[in-house]
Amino acid sequence: MSISEKLTIIAENEQRVYDSGYEKGKSEGGSGSNKLPQIIDGTVTELTAEDLAGVTAIRKYACYQNPNLTSVTIPDSATKIDEYAFYGCANLMSVVIGEGVTKIGTNAFRGCRNITSIAIPDNVTSIDNYAFSECKGLTSVYYDGDIASWCNIDFGLYDGSLLLFAENLYLKNGSETYELVTDVVIPDGVTTTRYGTFEGYSHLKSAIVPNSVKYIYGTFKKCDSLATVRIGKGITSIASSAFNSCSTLTDIYIDKPENSISGAPWGAPNSPTIHWNTPLPSEGLEFYKDEYGYIYVSGIGTCTDTDIVIPDKYGAFYVDRIAKSAFDGCSSITSVRISDKITRIDDFAFFNCPNLTSVNIGNGVTEIMYRVFGYCSNLTSVTIGNSITHIGNFAFEHCSSLTSITIPNNVTNIGEGAFEGCTNLTDIYINKPKDSISGAPWRAPNENVTIHWNA
Repeated sequence: MSISEKLTIIAENEQRVYDSGYEKGKSEGGSGSNKLPQIIDGTVTELTAEDLAGVTAIRKYACYQNPNLTSVTIPDSATKIDEYAFYGCANLMSVVIGEGVTKIGTNAFRGCRNITSIAIPDNVTSIDNYAFSECKGLTSVYYDGDIASWCNIDFGLYDGSLLLFAENLYLKNGSETYELVTDVVIPDGVTTTRYGTFEGYSHLKSAIVPNSVKYIYGTFKKCDSLATVRIGKGITSIASSAFNSCSTLTDIYIDKPENSISGAPWGAPNSPTIHWNTPLPSEGLEFYKDEYGYIYVSGIGTCTDTDIVIPDKYGAFYVDRIAKSAFDGCSSITSVRISDKITRIDDFAFFNCPNLTSVNIGNGVTEIMYRVFGYCSNLTSVTIGNSITHIGNFAFEHCSSLTSITIPNNVTNIGEGAFEGCTNLTDIYINKPKDSISGAPWRAPNENVTIHWNA
């Protein structure tokens, strides 16, 4: 008897279900009589979509410890793969899961040690405990959905994560091709990061958790390449084991008041630095890469933030510079925070931003170029990182609300007219010997301006 014949119960207008053989149904023996094969023949080596045509579920113990099964194609008609369905199928190498499947049960593929890759349809919402445990050959997971859908999968509480075994996670994220996940930006709207979502994923380097997330559970446990995590202002609770075995985690940024979330560093083994009161990077900004490979922030794009936070990365690449005239004339911006990865702010980058009041320049920036903050008439607060060596000509010209500024001790040059038109500037603090930077007070017009050397 063929596989197809074994898997068929003849019943008019009745759905066929594969249930360790089958669920109850009419058989060819007459109405009401049942024939329920307890297990698929252990000599079966292949189950095709044709063999399983019309099946709505792969039932418990269906192919339990079948030593000969090498290939399974589950049709789109199936909605679930029950617990232990393919448990211990040690020679199973090829699995195709149909688009209709929403649930993969406990121990469903446990011990299938020759599966090397698996594609998960985007309709799957649950992958239960130990579903792929002991799949020692599994190296790659391909998921047809986006990062938001992946984050909404329930992986159970115990070894549900495929990434405890697989080295690579590929997502489509709305495109036609799969991309390897190394840096995760969880989209706004996700409210909880679950157990197992990225647990054990060795390629994960950074993660951004949006303002909409309130709880972080065991999401990032055992991510041994994870270096930085940024967490939004909506967070209310982080599990004590959230970062267990994250041995390379050095920085956790949280947009909350200091010590407002208890339990820090939440299981991280090497005492990472907790950066409180740090907003998430702005989304929707424009970027480009120049011929030398430098990544620039080039404009406001679709970003609607008034408090702009320049990100460390654009995709997989570190952002190097803020482009010439990137935010020139942008009236919506009220504050700017520039990350430590940015090394240069080019000419006119924030020129004539009339509502800009506060600027925080990170410690990676070495140069503020020509007229960068010129005519920002409401600018009152400027924090300059300690790597700055050069402040360009007319960098702060006509910042008429600026009353004081502190120049770091690595600055060796302040350009001509740097403070021209700064009519309310009264104090310039410089932690260097007197007159070690020429040109003071750099055209500051107030006759009462004081240069505080060695400050």
